[in-house]
Amino acid sequence: MSTTTTNDTFTLQHNDDIDSVRKRYESMSLDEMSNQLAENYRQLSEMLGNRVSTGAPLSLSPSSSNTSFNEDKSPIDNDDTSFDLDAMEHLDDESKRRKMNKLFSRAVSSGQIERVTQLLSDPAYRTYIDINAKDEDGTTPLIYAACFGKVEIAEALLQAGAKTDIQDASGWSALMWATTNHHGNLVKVLMDYGASAQTRTAKGRTVFDYAGSDEKMVEILATNPRNSMSSSVISSDCEDYYYDDTFMQSEDERRRNLLETAVALIGGSSQETDVDTDDDEEDETTVEFQWDRCLPDQMFVFGGDSLEHILDTVITHIKLPLEQQQDINVPANVIFLSARFAHYFSSQELLNQVMDGALNRLSTLIKENESDVHALAFWLSNQSQLLAYLKRDSGLVVSTAEYQLRLSEMISETYMSLVSDTQRRLTKVLGPAMLEHEQVPGMEDVDFVDDWQRFFRRSSNRRSALMQQSSVSMRRHASLPPRYKSTGVLLPQSVTSILSTTFYVLQKYQVHPTIIIQALAQFLHCISCEVFNRILTNKKHLSRSKALQIRMNLSYVEDWVRHNRLPTSLLSYLSPSTQLLQLLQCLSQLQDFESFIMTFQHFDQLNALQVKRCVVNYRYEVNEQRLPDEIEQYIVQLAHDTIRYREKQRQQQQQKSTDDEIHETLDARFMLPFSLPTTAKPVGVHSRWCDAANKDRKDPVPMIPDAWMEKLDYDDDRL
Repeated sequence: MSTTTTNDTFTLQHNDDIDSVRKRYESMSLDEMSNQLAENYRQLSEMLGNRVSTGAPLSLSPSSSNTSFNEDKSPIDNDDTSFDLDAMEHLDDESKRRKMNKLFSRAVSSGQIERVTQLLSDPAYRTYIDINAKDEDGTTPLIYAACFGKVEIAEALLQAGAKTDIQDASGWSALMWATTNHHGNLVKVLMDYGASAQTRTAKGRTVFDYAGSDEKMVEILATNPRNSMSSSVISSDCEDYYYDDTFMQSEDERRRNLLETAVALIGGSSQETDVDTDDDEEDETTVEFQWDRCLPDQMFVFGGDSLEHILDTVITHIKLPLEQQQDINVPANVIFLSARFAHYFSSQELLNQVMDGALNRLSTLIKENESDVHALAFWLSNQSQLLAYLKRDSGLVVSTAEYQLRLSEMISETYMSLVSDTQRRLTKVLGPAMLEHEQVPGMEDVDFVDDWQRFFRRSSNRRSALMQQSSVSMRRHASLPPRYKSTGVLLPQSVTSILSTTFYVLQKYQVHPTIIIQALAQFLHCISCEVFNRILTNKKHLSRSKALQIRMNLSYVEDWVRHNRLPTSLLSYLSPSTQLLQLLQCLSQLQDFESFIMTFQHFDQLNALQVKRCVVNYRYEVNEQRLPDEIEQYIVQLAHDTIRYREKQRQQQQQKSTDDEIHETLDARFMLPFSLPTTAKPVGVHSRWCDAANKDRKDPVPMIPDAWMEKLDYDDDRL
């Protein structure tokens, strides 16, 4: 057969046979499809002079998750566990190193210890592997291992010479990732190989700041004698990319890849075939879950006597952190698929047993872990995912209406527990971090008119007093626990560190973006109210210099919001505090009545009582011009008139509620309205950010990984 005849034949086949080939492959099982593809490869190799290598068979194992047949990708880019270095002969050494390092990082992040060991021990591979190489995000293999808690892989990397003090693009070291994720054993390993727990970051942070209240972790860090140099800075936007490559594709996704490969082979070239792996419409036709009917492979069949063991396995006995990122929604998937079987193929009684057993266990776990942010985020993600499943299934949406109500209430309770725990941690550090911390030199030497002790500070004994104070400070420092020795005092970054850690945990467990943004809004509301109230109720904060200092500290939170590309509308929750600080900074400069009125009108977040408190209790610095008496009298009278007006209005309307009362302080415990992410699109002021975040989220398909099927089958066999 001539080349021209062959090309003409392929052109005709490409136009006429694509649909028939697609239908034929869609009806095949995975084994049949794999065998057919192997035969197609063999025939095509003979025709094209072995351009397609048959030495690396197509793998259908979960590890072959990102098989690609695009023309610009060589076999080295595939995630199957076997590949041939001969396929890279046409590449230069730099390209080989880049591709090998990419493959090596994927093996590390997905926990493939055998593959990692093979690549490190085989000289043919090891030549092209830089064990300390950073990917496009600045992440090394050791940081991947530390982030995911892969102790064996971390030990293999360290034994092979991996450096412990390398930081990613955002400044986090392997030790900080392991500490943040509470991987105690991995922290010990890193410390044994010289990772430092004492080195400060550029902003004064150490790994102790990420240990939080975990006494066990602090003890590990404090007692280990090793000491090496490392540094870090606060980060929260470097987490998203850690998990994309660790996802194993479901059976439907592998089937889609096989189908697209078959069509590409028949077409003769990826350029000549109209197959787009990124086409959403194609994905829907090839990886479509039937929500209006129950197919045999879209449910979990079980016996009634094994239900207790199934629910215990996926709820009661589940341990965090999970070994695989794809396992995050396993509890929701198992519960939903079990409910489908009970509803469509069994009885309402069995469905009730599934839902009652699941919700009762979930309720118990939430109460037991109300102070564990990781556990709360994990179950919050599963609860909201299960609710979305039930509302989407045309049969279960009616038969589980009562359980959906219970589940919605449970989601709200879990959310409140998570928010309350984070707010407690924020409240503990706000005073020293935001109000007391002074980063502008000379602020402590400012003299105030009402501070009569300033005369004593200028005595001839000042030097001795300072020396004595230094001595006391040294003795006090010696008695501090290790965590506070490392930092000395709490900084504004202590607040953003708590925000970063919580934000990372919510993203790690794939909590819905709508819930994440509501939680962040609640945190900023809490910060603003606490700062506002502490300033207003403490006279020492009501001064120009102190307001300037606190405003600079509060700007760290604003910068954190912008740095993480969060919606700027979140900053509106800080408006009461920022307006109060702005008023204090300019108050003494408002020397004429007209300018005061115009300025006062711009502070729409402040009421007359709050402004009165600022004016009456304002601390004037020495040589600072006082506010005219007419302005003070005006604001005092305005406050009284406002109170009388509100009281009169309330009496006329015969309202006993105090909702309209005017208060000086803000309610930091007030919970902002919380809405469940059950609609197709988020609504509200933050909907644009949620829409963008949802684009990065794949539409979840209920499935149970093979490893979990084995666990569930094992429990069932024991009965």
